[in-house]
Amino acid sequence: VTAEGDSKSLEARVHVVTLMGKMHLLVGRELSDVLRAQVIIARAMTIGLFFTVLMGLLWGHVMSGKLLSRLEQVNRASREIILGGTLSRRIPVSGAGDEFDRLADNLNEMLDRIGELLTAVRQVSDNIAHDLRSPLTRLRSRLELALLETPDPASQRQAIEDAIDQAASIIATFNALLTIAQAEAQAARGGFERLDLGVLVNDAAELYEPLAEDKDITLTLNTAPGVLVPGNRHLLSQAVANLLDNAVKYTPQGGRIAVDVRSGPQGEVIRVEDSGPGIPREERENVLGRFYRLDQSRNTPGSGLGLSLVAAVARLHGARLLLEDNGPGLAVSMIFSGSSGQA
Repeated sequence: VTAEGDSKSLEARVHVVTLMGKMHLLVGRELSDVLRAQVIIARAMTIGLFFTVLMGLLWGHVMSGKLLSRLEQVNRASREIILGGTLSRRIPVSGAGDEFDRLADNLNEMLDRIGELLTAVRQVSDNIAHDLRSPLTRLRSRLELALLETPDPASQRQAIEDAIDQAASIIATFNALLTIAQAEAQAARGGFERLDLGVLVNDAAELYEPLAEDKDITLTLNTAPGVLVPGNRHLLSQAVANLLDNAVKYTPQGGRIAVDVRSGPQGEVIRVEDSGPGIPREERENVLGRFYRLDQSRNTPGSGLGLSLVAAVARLHGARLLLEDNGPGLAVSMIFSGSSGQA
């Protein structure tokens, strides 16, 4: 109710109680204190809301400035890398461990990988130019010599056969490079299927048994049945063929070669052992590179790409490649992850 008196208007809350004898008891309380409290609370909430909004805007401005600064650092570094060609430049990392640091780490890892690939491309280009210069020069010299000589069917036939051999060697080098590139590009994963390593190794060994017999080399196969891995049939066959080719090529007359396929605690294993000269421990990492040849093998036919291809195929299949002493000779093992399982 509202009561007026002495030129004042007061608000109060009242309660009427009916008593005996038609009498009424009126109990009331003035609400001015409550109203003042409501006004104070309303003002406080208004002021608090204002400062909350203000602080939110200021904090948002500061945070957006930091975010934009971090983004600008990434953009600036990206522009310098892409437009300036400075692949040694890296995205700065603040050390806060936030999403921007994780993004910067991922981009830096990508740049490291791109740098490695470009370095490999440059090395391969240099190696191709160096290693193909000699066979191409010999090919041209023999053809020019055939033109200068007195026409003779026998000599011309010999010159043509030599030219064909040189061209075949060059084509084989390019095919090996293409196979390595295919394996390193990971594109061959789309052709993975369940393979029996024993069957695959037996098929490859059949091709090299005549070559081994010509050198009186004892070729022993020990292939366990049912050793299965997911893989690319063509690339794995090529890798096994390269291992057998190296073993036959460098094993002396009357030597021995042992090929083992088994499944053990470490996973599925293909192991090729020979009794040749072996590879010194300090050179085992180098021979996995492209076009690398040891001094004692420079007079042996080959391009220096055999073990490089095997290493690329092993990486594609998640396998470890181990080169060990065989006392005498070399033992090469491809150890596949045990997760491939044996069925």
